[in-house]
Amino acid sequence: MHRIKLTFGCALPTQAIFEHTVLRVLAQEIDRARITDGTDAPKRLVRLNQQNQGRPIFIWPGLGGYPMNLRALAQEQARPVFGIQAQGLNESETPAATIAEMARDDIAELLARHPEGPVTLWGYSFGARVAFEAAWQLEQQGVEVDQLVLVCPGNPSLPPELAALDPTNKALARPRQAVLGDPSYMAILLSVFAGQIDIARTRRMLAIGNSEPAFLDHLCAEQPEMPREMAARIIGIVRTTYQFDYTFAELLGRRINAPMTVIKAKGDDYSFLEQATGFAASPVTTLTMPQNHYQVLQRPYAADLARLIQHSASQQAGAITPAFQD
Repeated sequence: MHRIKLTFGCALPTQAIFEHTVLRVLAQEIDRARITDGTDAPKRLVRLNQQNQGRPIFIWPGLGGYPMNLRALAQEQARPVFGIQAQGLNESETPAATIAEMARDDIAELLARHPEGPVTLWGYSFGARVAFEAAWQLEQQGVEVDQLVLVCPGNPSLPPELAALDPTNKALARPRQAVLGDPSYMAILLSVFAGQIDIARTRRMLAIGNSEPAFLDHLCAEQPEMPREMAARIIGIVRTTYQFDYTFAELLGRRINAPMTVIKAKGDDYSFLEQATGFAASPVTTLTMPQNHYQVLQRPYAADLARLIQHSASQQAGAITPAFQD
């Protein structure tokens, strides 16, 4: 994206390179951007499959707000799927300051694309919190949500030497803080880029210290396909949102009418919902996949996840769990 800007004198939104994979179409998008001189506000809805029939599915990505790891799941759907990219990934954007603000701004994008309900909302990992809040806000506006699916709403499990929780009693061993010297934060931050928890890499990057420029140097050397400017913006979003969570008082004020499905991954920590009651008007369907937090979005397991979601949509209670891939 940086090279396009330098060469053609126009800025494209981050998602353009993924949405316009045919060079001819990308060239047309560059021409359009040059004509408008960048005055069009960049859109944050990213098309994740090529389906055009049926009501769209809107899905929030995990921490970092980058929706491209949702493509395998989206391509299993017979309906259009749009990932909702976080504010702050496009140039000149500032990350939202709270979950409520994130949901409010994302709803505006969603309703511009699909102005009438019902709407289908899914959220993965951190995005499950935003999807939950968006469902509540939409229902407060009188918009029907026909399905709310929260995939892996708990944090991925970490090995004891990296975890912020005491594994014996789940008590907080140290404060949750978004600093590069914190082992838990470093492990989660690296997983945003790598799609897995890598203990050896986490230890190696912890040795760098708290310097973000030095961290970026090492990250981009190890992952040269990741533009430095994009990596810096992703880090900014992770730093801002890492500590976001619902307070007990906030959850007491939120009750969702939509049918809700929670799909857990093997080994995940407790989610924001598991200590609360009264947040759903009807029984919540809770299912578990045998893969870990990151594998559920990867092939071939994304097909299992898609089948599980479809099964829960058609039969919210008393379902027989489909067979999983080994």
